[in-house]
Amino acid sequence: MATTSARAIPPCGNGDLGTSWGYGTQSEPLQAEAVVFTDIGDHACTLRGYPGVAIADAGRVINATRVLNGFRGDLPPLSSPPLVTLRPGGSAYAVVELRLYDGQACYPTGAGAFEVTAPNTTSTIILGTGITMGRHGICSSLEVNPVAPGTFGARVGT
Repeated sequence: MATTSARAIPPCGNGDLGTSWGYGTQSEPLQAEAVVFTDIGDHACTLRGYPGVAIADAGRVINATRVLNGFRGDLPPLSSPPLVTLRPGGSAYAVVELRLYDGQACYPTGAGAFEVTAPNTTSTIILGTGITMGRHGICSSLEVNPVAPGTFGARVGT
């Protein structure tokens, strides 16, 4: 008797994803922004894990620390990074969080480029320059959560 098996859905590659900002919140001493990954290809693909996230300015770089569950308590708790299947047009998001100024060295607000690399890809995208985050700027307590299904409030047209 012949058996059939479902064809494995491949991981998303460099050309499969569009990247944009999602919903953001700020509540002293925390700020959170969502980075949204959208399948812009013509086939389904999967994401699992953490995006690379960094703020870079004049040779200085703050790399986000990868955390399973971040500062904010209102996100769904995770026990491991989920496997997210994206159909064409489907989205996943990762929340980037930072603690606002608490005495540490900070980039001045309006400095730096926000760089993102989707999980399991090598193409880095600059989502913005002259980043404004908090009164004191971008501080070293920068964290990124793993990708999760959905958009977490994607901004249309960005």
